[in-house]
Amino acid sequence: MTFVKRSLMGLGSIALLALLMALVVPQARAVVATLVQVANTASNPVLSLDTERIIPYQSTQSCTPAGGGCYLFFTTVPSGYRLHAQNLNAVWYLPPGTTTAPLVYLLNASIPATPLAVASRALAGEGVGVINQQITAYPDGGSTPEVLVSGNAAAGDAATVLLNGYLENCAVTNCPTTPQ
Repeated sequence: MTFVKRSLMGLGSIALLALLMALVVPQARAVVATLVQVANTASNPVLSLDTERIIPYQSTQSCTPAGGGCYLFFTTVPSGYRLHAQNLNAVWYLPPGTTTAPLVYLLNASIPATPLAVASRALAGEGVGVINQQITAYPDGGSTPEVLVSGNAAAGDAATVLLNGYLENCAVTNCPTTPQ
C-alpha cells in the first residue's frame, strides 16, 4: 500500500512539474524572441545584392611568356551587359637579376591601353612581378577584356592575372554613357 501511495505521489509530482513547465516555457521563448527581433526600415534596410541590375564578375587567366610577354583573354562580356572592371591582380616571375618589372596593359576596354602601376621584389633568389591595382574600365557586351604583360617576364614560368568587378544589366539600367 505504501509502495502504491509513493508511486502515485511521484507520478503526480512529475505531472505537476510538466504542467508548470508548459505554462512557463512559452513565456520564456517570447522573451528571447523579442530580444533578437530585427526590424528593417527605410533608414536601416537589409543589405542585399540587386542581382537583377548587377552580377559579380571575376575571371582568372594564365599564360606562359615567350619572347618577353604574353596576352591573356578574359571571359567575354555577355551581350546586353556592360562590365565595370574594378580591380586587376597579377603575379609573374622575372629572370634572375632583373630589376625592372614588366608593364601590364588592359586592352579592349573603353579606356586607352595605358600601363598600370607595377612593383617587383625578390623572392627566393628570383624576382617576381606583382600588381594589385584598382582600375576603372567599361567593356561593353560582346567585347573580350584583354591584358598584355610585356617586358622581362621569365620564359617558361606562368603569369597569372585576375580581373574582377561586376556586370551591369543594360536591359534594366539602359547602360548610361560611361565617363571616358
